[in-house]
Amino acid sequence: MSEALPRDILHSCERVVTEIFADAGMASETVADLIIESIKTHQASDGLFKLGLTTGSTPEALYTILTKKCQNG
Repeated sequence: MSEALPRDILHSCERVVTEIFADAGMASETVADLIIESIKTHQASDGLFKLGLTTGSTPEALYTILTKKCQNG
């Protein structure tokens, strides 16, 4: 099957980093830290950062953590 796919598709899939966490809370905390670090990095370079956020109940824990971290500085 892989021979039927274009080579660039296979390579793009190989670069996906996957981490498995003990629970959703730990995953949300880690993602929140990654987002905050990305924002700080971009602010230091050009001050512009764009972030697209999903809707629904799945990311609610992440948004709660981001809000608390923002309020705490």
